Amino acid sequence: MAPKLNTPQKIQQELVKTIQMHQSGDVQGALKRYKLVLKADPANRAGRLFYGIALNQAGKTKEALKYFDSVLQEAPENKEVYYHMANAYNALDQNDEAIKILDTGLARNPNVAELWSLKGRYLTTIQKYADAMACIDKALQINPNLAEGHMHKGSCLEAVARYEDAMQSYVQAVRLDPSSAKALNHVGALYMVYERYEDAKPWLIKAVEADPSFASAYGNLGVCYHYTSETTKALEYLDKALQLNPKDPHATGNKAGVLRRLGYFEEAVKLFKKSLELAPQRSNIYSNYLMCIHYMDKIEREEIFAAHKEYDRRYCLPLKPEEPVAFENNRSADKPLRVGMVSANLKRHPVGYMILPGLDHHDKTKVSYVGYSDLRKDKTDDFTDRIRGNCEIWHDTAGMTDDELIAQIREDEIDLLMDLTGHAEGGGRLRVFAKRAAPVQIEWIGGLFDTSGLSEMDWIIGDHIEIPEGDDEWYTERVYRMPDDYICYEPPHYAPDVAPLPALENGYITFGNLNSPAKTNEYSLKLWADVLKAVPDSKMLFSSAALTSPELRERVLSAFKKNGIGEERLIIESGAPHKDFIKTYNRIDIALDPYPYSGGLTTCEALWLGVPVLALPGPTFAGRHAATHLHNAGYPEWIMDSRQDYIDCAVKWADDLEGLAALRAGMRDKVAASPLVDGKRFAGHIEEAFRFMWKDWLEQKD
Repeated sequence: MAPKLNTPQKIQQELVKTIQMHQSGDVQGALKRYKLVLKADPANRAGRLFYGIALNQAGKTKEALKYFDSVLQEAPENKEVYYHMANAYNALDQNDEAIKILDTGLARNPNVAELWSLKGRYLTTIQKYADAMACIDKALQINPNLAEGHMHKGSCLEAVARYEDAMQSYVQAVRLDPSSAKALNHVGALYMVYERYEDAKPWLIKAVEADPSFASAYGNLGVCYHYTSETTKALEYLDKALQLNPKDPHATGNKAGVLRRLGYFEEAVKLFKKSLELAPQRSNIYSNYLMCIHYMDKIEREEIFAAHKEYDRRYCLPLKPEEPVAFENNRSADKPLRVGMVSANLKRHPVGYMILPGLDHHDKTKVSYVGYSDLRKDKTDDFTDRIRGNCEIWHDTAGMTDDELIAQIREDEIDLLMDLTGHAEGGGRLRVFAKRAAPVQIEWIGGLFDTSGLSEMDWIIGDHIEIPEGDDEWYTERVYRMPDDYICYEPPHYAPDVAPLPALENGYITFGNLNSPAKTNEYSLKLWADVLKAVPDSKMLFSSAALTSPELRERVLSAFKKNGIGEERLIIESGAPHKDFIKTYNRIDIALDPYPYSGGLTTCEALWLGVPVLALPGPTFAGRHAATHLHNAGYPEWIMDSRQDYIDCAVKWADDLEGLAALRAGMRDKVAASPLVDGKRFAGHIEEAFRFMWKDWLEQKD
């Protein structure tokens, strides 16, 4: 029964109780009771303010602004209303309005630390980091014990990649306010940036204990458990986040990522699309969506291409310079070319393994490389050092804004700029290319599963297998086809010697797949089950760190069981550090490549370890990695035209152990003499590509 609010005293008592309910986390309950207070006393200013706060928290932000504005009109000196109005505008992605209302509030209340701090937070959001830090420092000068100020300072420091300093600020915020769920969440989230998920969990658990209604902390816990392969808990926490905030685009997108990893691509795509509806401005979600659709075997090429062009329309075309950029580069056709590389993966990563042979053999009289590394310094390794050693100039760019990076690229007078990230890493630095940072812009290795989609990307480097003649229509870039492979592979120095054929000792064939389980869709699982049925007593070995997930293991086991293959014929392992992981190939007789997203680095590794790879090329760039590596290593006969050919080839070689053993024994020598690992040959070819692209640009400008 609703209380009778027929006196000012009763109204005030009810308001106090409602505020307490609100602060305890019961927003919906508080909303109902605020309505009763305002029905009894429509002029109640505090009631309108707190009702606005609750409305904003419930996602009814436009309605909340009406109540805030009514308070502001009556009491322009009210410090709190400016703070909450700014939060409301921010929730509507109207950051300029948020900063504007804070400036109005600060003009009236110049010594309110909370307003300076919040302005700093929103300036960080729009990458005005110096201005943001000045505001936050002003706030902490006014009130050194403002926990929220230290938290916002941490966010600004984190944005410019000063992670250690950011952690100190977050921890200081927790010291000042141990019950601050937001500060606890920030500490946990920063540990996640360092990929220290087990360290992150206790902080995030404390955050949800401090505020059981804090959806963001539940979402972060879900991501932590996702990366520690505890999929059930990951989905449990992400679902809790979505229960608390069904319109949370982060939790929605992260749940899509979990489902993608489990191979539930259709469900993942639906959630990626929903996340984009909730936050259409988040280009990183769209990039994740683009990657996801390449794992699906039942999607038309036209739809994939249209999705890439839509990315350009939404996120890149609005950034295109209104007038062509006037570059002041020396326009000599035969000058040494300055080639920039933009990437967050200049390390032991497919990018590193596939660019180093060309870098190590490059002709410094023809090409000089400049590195723009978004890699955190704690993630660098020996490959980073080698790549840096091949560069005339090197910039650590983590923490740079896109505009700062563009300014640096232009100052360095880069002639040709290569994107080595693509739509991986949430789209990396594609916006730098959208803004036209260099005369010639090129898409190459790193998240390269298809066209970038960008109208401002001039070229994509492929080859005649990756991008067959006639496929140019599916690329927004012009296609440059290398005469051999589009990459050159660097075998790890710690790779073991090729072992004898395992089947000779085992008495049965061991097929294997060491690709990311995300590539293991229902089509591939059924195909491999049919291979095992066609080769009696054979087994199949899977190995991946992701397979520590019981749910993922169960999905693989269930798919084989559904197709008539028992668990006793499967070997499922949870991976190991690469130095040990690569030894797994010595236990495999024949590798089975997935469809439609094929193996790139895994195919190169298999061939180096004497393991032939059965490949069925897919329709996109992503589906043809294995085919081009097999062709260029000298094994085109392992590239199949149909699933039946795939099965028949497996049977043929399984019945010829002597021939398979001989093939294995001679494979490393043959691969070592092939274009796949010939760095000197590759360096010459890619330098020819750069010169061709440069002269083409000059001709267009004449």
